Amino acid sequence: MEKPSTKLEVLWSPNNPEEFAAFSKELKLYTFKKLESPEAVIPSSDLKLDQRHYGKLIGAGSSEVQCTAHQCVAWQVNQRNRYCFAVGQNSGKVILTNPNGGSLVTLQQLSPRNNRPCLCTAWSTSETDLLAVGLDKARNDSSLIVWDTTRAPSERGTQESSFPSDDNAKCFEIGQGEATSAIAWSPLNPSYCLIAAMGNKYLRLFDIRDKHPSAGLTQPQEYVSHKGLSSLCFDPSTPHQLATHADGNTVFIWDIRHFSKPMYSFSRNGTFARLSWMPTRHGCLSAIMTESPFLRLIDIPLFMQSSDTQGDMGELYYEHLAHHLTDRCPYLQTHFQPYAKLSCVAWHPQWGNLGIVANMNGTLNVLQAYDKTPLSWTGSDSLMFGRSSHICASKAEGYSKLEEDISSKMQARVKAGYGFDVEANIRLVEGEPALTEVWKWMQLHGEIAAKGLIPADKPLRSLSGVCSVLNKQRTTSEGSKKVSALDRSEETLPFPIYCSSGRTEAMLLCGWSFVTQGNSLEDYLKREELSCNHERAAAIAVFQGHIRRAIVCLKDGADAALHHGNQTKASLYSLLALALSGYTCKDSKLWQDTYTSMKAQIRSPYLSCALSFLCCSLHDSFGDVLSMSQPDMSYQDCVAFACMYLDDSQLLTYISELTKKLVAQGKINGLFLTGLPDEDGVTLMTNYVNLTGDVQTACLVAGQVLPSMIKTKVVSSWFQGYKDLLDQWQLWSYRAHFEGEAKRRDPTLKPPKQASVVCNFCGKSLITDSGQERRMGHGVGATGRKPLPRCALCLVNMVATTAASKGVTNQFGQWFTWCQSCRHGGHASHIDQWFSTHTECPVTGCNCHCFALDSC
Repeated sequence: MEKPSTKLEVLWSPNNPEEFAAFSKELKLYTFKKLESPEAVIPSSDLKLDQRHYGKLIGAGSSEVQCTAHQCVAWQVNQRNRYCFAVGQNSGKVILTNPNGGSLVTLQQLSPRNNRPCLCTAWSTSETDLLAVGLDKARNDSSLIVWDTTRAPSERGTQESSFPSDDNAKCFEIGQGEATSAIAWSPLNPSYCLIAAMGNKYLRLFDIRDKHPSAGLTQPQEYVSHKGLSSLCFDPSTPHQLATHADGNTVFIWDIRHFSKPMYSFSRNGTFARLSWMPTRHGCLSAIMTESPFLRLIDIPLFMQSSDTQGDMGELYYEHLAHHLTDRCPYLQTHFQPYAKLSCVAWHPQWGNLGIVANMNGTLNVLQAYDKTPLSWTGSDSLMFGRSSHICASKAEGYSKLEEDISSKMQARVKAGYGFDVEANIRLVEGEPALTEVWKWMQLHGEIAAKGLIPADKPLRSLSGVCSVLNKQRTTSEGSKKVSALDRSEETLPFPIYCSSGRTEAMLLCGWSFVTQGNSLEDYLKREELSCNHERAAAIAVFQGHIRRAIVCLKDGADAALHHGNQTKASLYSLLALALSGYTCKDSKLWQDTYTSMKAQIRSPYLSCALSFLCCSLHDSFGDVLSMSQPDMSYQDCVAFACMYLDDSQLLTYISELTKKLVAQGKINGLFLTGLPDEDGVTLMTNYVNLTGDVQTACLVAGQVLPSMIKTKVVSSWFQGYKDLLDQWQLWSYRAHFEGEAKRRDPTLKPPKQASVVCNFCGKSLITDSGQERRMGHGVGATGRKPLPRCALCLVNMVATTAASKGVTNQFGQWFTWCQSCRHGGHASHIDQWFSTHTECPVTGCNCHCFALDSC
């Protein structure tokens, strides 16, 4: 309970979350309700709090208790009598009263032996009949009394003067000759543990079960001398944390488990008048300053520390808070008169960050204190932020789900088996076209390399790209052979085609396997049709000059569309098949005009490009087909088409411009052009990682051509970053599998040494960098010849052994293990056996709970 004041005070009911009390010159009870509208009219007896809330009067006190005598008030936790208050008087008497109704009913009266002001009262939340009372000092009387209200006389309707004094109701008392200015029951042990600020210089912790054998008075279990303690309050979310303030501008944070000194103190401009913790927000301390219209919120960060830790806890706590303590001022008295001073704030114990604020003029207002909004940018340039208990990402269209973030995608992928297996990766990224193209291209590269159609290293150390294949042709001075289209098709097309070994390899890398002997176009088209890619099959047939076969593809596509109930697509396919049947290379002006009129109806990229190709002139550069501003076809089909119909100069220009574009945009499906570990390929993947944050795919793609890729500094950073991500997600088995597979592909990779056991005398590691134990005697160091520590259980000196040195698969049981707190340990197998039945350290005299610390 705070230091008393004659100003307006507010208490929330501990028995009903919708009720609160306000008291100054009289005690009134209200029910917290919402207004139907801001203009709603309420009875004059009710209390309007703001534009949305008001208090409905349900009870008030009368003149039976003098108005000036309301020194301090405490509300009892009691479901049988929900409106029982302990009202402290200037005379020192404490009246238990019930103001529910038109008059205030006195239930009991508790009187000290000597009259003096009652400074504070507090009910126990566990033993609800125990009431602690703090009084001003008296020479021969105690200032701290704990009353058991079940022993006190009770007479309803009796006049105040007729209550007899009964010392039997006093359970405990202490503090002769000194004042008790503030008291509180400890949330850790609310039935018997009491803390009090006494004598304006002591903070004392009592166990009221313990009585002095001679005097019958409670003795302090722990106490600390500290000047100017005027109030105290426990943090509801951290029961062992206590805040006090002295007369001035300093606040002290205490841990009652280590009561010798405050854990931290801080000062602010002005003088502190009131402190209170926000119950629904962890570590948030609200403060009212004297003569200030501001309410200040001070965020005290959580400091994880075991109750058994001794030593430098105070210094650690101080250092931790000094870097993380933040202030906010969420409330200015704009609803009251200008710059009206605050008197108190009462936070609701359950409703999130809601409180009632009172000012010196006796006006109440509702306060909703909003949390600070944490912000963070994602890899896809979305802004992540906390909103209430949810995590959101802002985009142009509004909020998106957390699952869309790349970190969530990567975590889901690795759990599903996303790794170095190319075929498995194709299945896992089925819904992402760009990644699907990349992994299918790698699968294709492996297949054609296995057949000897393109040169490849064994083991695979590089992935040939279209650029490297065509550049090799240029360096060998091998020109392309110009062939008439009549030599390649049954229909007559006016466009010549170009052939060379380099172009053939490039088209193979683009997936056009039918360009080599032993692979027919018919088989290729049938596979596309079985995959329901009728549009692509028809377009490739047109590019190859097989118009009739393209018509068959469209008819089959129309039948399939009808089977699936898509009448519109079936009609379009039938119309285009009819249009192709009328195509001739001679006098095609009428056909071209007809296509131009129906071009807007064709939404298929492949069919549109195929018909645009037939409309091109003899010396055209096929700009409508190979447009780079908005490619209609896949990049691989565009490049394969260019290799077929562009001359050497046009082809190199087109490939160079397309490569620059894809590298600059970070399009990972452009790797079929650059290859790996080509410099352009590394730059492309770097831009891809910077754009998307998908370091996972970058590592797995680069891992296909180890060790050549790992030599690049930026690639090494990807590998380390991805391993750190797996550690943060606690996916240690997946990280081990990743490192194991990378080492299998590149035996020269050496995982960095994370930790090592060193000799305390010579400072050298007991294990060499190669993993072999140093040559030493049994339990003796390598250089200094000093004995190694003894096992706490078997008392034998430790020996540094490794699996590599003994030729066995598991020597963990003989290795070192120790507690990070008390530094005691021994053989891993012995320690494991000990803690299977114990929680404390096995060393005699050490009370460290090693096992409990490890499980936190």
